[in-house]
Amino acid sequence: MNKMNLEDLEWKEFKIGEIFKLEDREQKQVPTGAYIKKEYLRKGSVPRITVTSTNNGIDDFWETEHKNNRCFENFISVSFLGNAFYHKYKASLDMKVHVLQLKDTKLNKYIANFLITAIKNNTKDSSYGNQLSSTDLPRKSILLPINNQGNPDYVVMEELGKKKERELIDEYVTFAKVALQQINITSLVPLEEKQWKPFTINKIFTVLSGKRLESYNMTLGERPFIGATDSENGITNYVSNKNESLDKNVLGVNYNGNGMAISFYHQYECLFSDDVKRFHLKEYPDNKYVLLFFKAIILQQKPKYNYGYKFNGTRMKRQIIMLPANDAGNPDYEYMEQYIKNLMIKKYKAYLEYVEK
Repeated sequence: MNKMNLEDLEWKEFKIGEIFKLEDREQKQVPTGAYIKKEYLRKGSVPRITVTSTNNGIDDFWETEHKNNRCFENFISVSFLGNAFYHKYKASLDMKVHVLQLKDTKLNKYIANFLITAIKNNTKDSSYGNQLSSTDLPRKSILLPINNQGNPDYVVMEELGKKKERELIDEYVTFAKVALQQINITSLVPLEEKQWKPFTINKIFTVLSGKRLESYNMTLGERPFIGATDSENGITNYVSNKNESLDKNVLGVNYNGNGMAISFYHQYECLFSDDVKRFHLKEYPDNKYVLLFFKAIILQQKPKYNYGYKFNGTRMKRQIIMLPANDAGNPDYEYMEQYIKNLMIKKYKAYLEYVEK
């Protein structure tokens, strides 16, 4: 195939309702899931897709006997918040999760991922105050490559998807091999045999604030802007702005929004919203491995906090966390660092073994 670059393709806008299946007599809306109280659901093997932006939209696994249960297979789900995922498998859907199945060809992961990118480009403004309904979605336009007949060129989409996948695999294989040369595995006492002690976050970290930056004041650029989200490593936009929240080699911890008590490590330079706190270690050099250890520790506090009881700066500083301790009774940062290194080595090796089979 000679048209393997995006700039070489001819493009055209299509309404989502033109290329995906619609339902109801007037053909004005896409299919959706249905609300079922959890007490009427039984644990099972069928994934249930909700509005969550993580875990491919899967909330849990249930049986499907309930009369209101709506199940689909080989489709793209789009929630009323604009989250979109591909599901090759059979899944049931919660209400306000929309179903997209192509009219003219069969979906596969390559075509689906191409379409998801196009869809998300035009649904990223969806929110609780601006919900994406089953009648709004078909009217959304997406830009797609076309064939000689002026129809969506699914063959090209699939080939481009395969090419991108191969490039990403090759890139990660190179990264993993270099990382294995730089990190040494060290035998450690298992976590359950390690001495643990309580510490307040204020004892461990300097907690700094982000800075409010309204969307109308954002200037597009290449610098990540970190917001209170639970996905995309916390990145909600890319800007060229600068302010006092500019930081790097830092743990960004959400205290507001969907991702409360969720944190992400940022090695790169970025800006932080006022819904995200910046954590820097007081008594040990900030580095990826130690901060990733703390990411897991802080996440354990998530069940305590909600919209009515936010994980704000004051509560953060007072929050007690359990940490591995050394013989002197201090946080054992060396242990934390090596523990994460050992985990990463195992992951890199497992990935390389899988790819090279």
